[in-house]
Amino acid sequence: MAAGSVVYSRSIRCTSCGLLASGYLRVADDGNWVSTCPRCGAAIVQPPEPGRVVQMPPQPYHAHSTGDRRKSVYTGLYNEPKHAPKLDLRAMLRIPFRPTRALTDLYLSTDLRWTMVLVAVSAIVYSVVSAFVTSEMYDVIGAEYLDAFEAVLLALLGLIVALVSFLIFALVSSIVAAELFGGRGDRGSTVILTGYCFPWFVSVSLVILAIFSLGFSDLELNQMDHWSDAEMTQAIVWGAGLLIAAVMGLIWLLFLAGKAIGVANDLSTGEGAMSAVIGAICAGLVSVVVGAVLRLPIGLSF
Repeated sequence: MAAGSVVYSRSIRCTSCGLLASGYLRVADDGNWVSTCPRCGAAIVQPPEPGRVVQMPPQPYHAHSTGDRRKSVYTGLYNEPKHAPKLDLRAMLRIPFRPTRALTDLYLSTDLRWTMVLVAVSAIVYSVVSAFVTSEMYDVIGAEYLDAFEAVLLALLGLIVALVSFLIFALVSSIVAAELFGGRGDRGSTVILTGYCFPWFVSVSLVILAIFSLGFSDLELNQMDHWSDAEMTQAIVWGAGLLIAAVMGLIWLLFLAGKAIGVANDLSTGEGAMSAVIGAICAGLVSVVVGAVLRLPIGLSF
């Protein structure tokens, strides 16, 4: 265990006043776990317990002499040894139904390598599908139809922008979690857990894209002045459905992102969600810039 890191223990007993509590202890240079009793101020020294996971210290840990016992939001997360890394698709599928349990399991059972594989595959699927749907809808939105070569470049561009945006989102969210809300600022865990939520981000995007394609495929959006009453009704109904789906999807994704960032940085879901909002804004700005730069040499006009 590295000196200066911390570990969570369910049982911290002060030998001076007898107080028994749970919380964090600091790993000392000699390997023992040390803390300060919040009741009497006496030093607490405990031998290391086997199977405990060393963590980055919460931000307030070193701020106060008696403030090193910050209670964890997810106490069960820090009292198990990490498992051998694997691609845990079962836990990913449980995220919408039992997000805290699923993300806790993922925190203990996966690593950055498997996460990036999952993110890359999801981004490829989204880029290919969105490029295909966009090319099919070009007549509807009044743009010039892309040939096969340009469609491939469009999919590649979408993949690059998606990967860059995801990394910016996760990294900025972890920084905000630490600086604004006193989280651990664990960038690796933030990337991992938000990465396992990424396929669900893609799923919501594809659902919204499918609704748009189904509702407006036979309408010419660049000729709205010539629509019949039936076409106008169709646009209003499908537009309302698209708006409802987008709002509900955004709220759900914000909850998932907040939970993932919260588990990764030992914050509440609300604090994680606020970190996610700032991260998403930064990622959106970066994606616009990256997309604009990449389009210049390709010569695509869309």
